Amino acid sequence: MADPITTTTAGEISGAGSYAEFELDPTGNPDVYTSICFDELPEVSEPAETIEVTQVCDKVKRYVAGVSDTSDIELITNVDNGNADKAALKALALAKAVVKTRFVYANGDTAEFDLQLLNYGKSAATSEVLKEAFMGKITGSTTFGTVV
Repeated sequence: MADPITTTTAGEISGAGSYAEFELDPTGNPDVYTSICFDELPEVSEPAETIEVTQVCDKVKRYVAGVSDTSDIELITNVDNGNADKAALKALALAKAVVKTRFVYANGDTAEFDLQLLNYGKSAATSEVLKEAFMGKITGSTTFGTVV
């Protein structure tokens, strides 16, 4: 059962309780997603380029939407060498695989997309725990919906 939605004093919905899900074994268990918690979920969007279509008779410039670009994704989490799910995602990142991904937001909204994993890295600071990062780019369209 999902946690109740947390709101701020101004009534906005908090992002606390949001998480990412990945299809880590598409050959053995397709459409089975595994949840992994990250420091934050980055913006997911598909901004379209603009193409100017102004004609001589126009008094104001006119534009149409062109090809959409997709979001770069960077997911940062605490290093946990005993976590098999993070190890599986790391192996996919090192193999530069495409993985089905779903972000589930605290209010029940979802964003589903294929994530082309491009890189894996680690960072360390004296005042923080060890971190690992998974970098990639959304490939194809994003489907926005709600948890069923």
